[in-house]
Amino acid sequence: MPTVVVPRASLLPLGQPGPLRRKPSSSRSDFTGFRERQMNTYARMRAAATLEFDPSSHALLLEQLSRYVPSRYSFGAAGSSLGGGVGPGSGAGGEAAKAWRSPLWTRLGFQGDDPTTDFRGAGVMGLSHLVALLSSGKWPPVTESAWEEVALAGFPLAVASINVTGFLQSYFGVNPRVASPVHQRHRCTERALFEVLSRGGFGPLQSLHADLVCHVYRCWAEAPRSPMDFPKVLAEACADFHATVSAISS
Repeated sequence: MPTVVVPRASLLPLGQPGPLRRKPSSSRSDFTGFRERQMNTYARMRAAATLEFDPSSHALLLEQLSRYVPSRYSFGAAGSSLGGGVGPGSGAGGEAAKAWRSPLWTRLGFQGDDPTTDFRGAGVMGLSHLVALLSSGKWPPVTESAWEEVALAGFPLAVASINVTGFLQSYFGVNPRVASPVHQRHRCTERALFEVLSRGGFGPLQSLHADLVCHVYRCWAEAPRSPMDFPKVLAEACADFHATVSAISS
């Protein structure tokens, strides 16, 4: 089992008072209002986590993601992005998806040349988490040397990111459609869910996603790997995450 290297500070830290934590006062009305805010946050998280991805509706997010595809060459015409000018309303359904196809997506760790098929489980949140990770500064800078290191390790970044989003959706109970042995093996404590909701839900979830993806990569890079090793590495990293969060929030 790899050593847990995700720093506690990056886990918000769960179990310690934080600047965003709002404790209810002793009055019944204040406590009721606090619980209502938490339930509303949880409902919004469930709605966001179960929002299905649509290539035509979410083309702007794909456009943002395309800027992070490592390549020494331009996509399409000089200065254009990977989508070749695809934007909101320029195509629907299958036609919009076809417009985004490129073999260069595999350099970002997608399974094939059509990234739109990889977001079926985690939905739009899977895409937004990946974009947020790449722009957060937590992932190695998008330079040729950094990407060559990742490529040499054979790490499927996009696949890992989307799987981590699915794990967190299941872990915090916001997406009942996500199910796998890894997802079903771990559930968050009530205290951990309380802390995440108390801090607004979405920001903490995104931060935890970035930290866990980086931890998955560290576990992956400890030894020579093949694609067949990914489920095992993901399971180990998620077990590390659960142990860390449970210890902090106990």
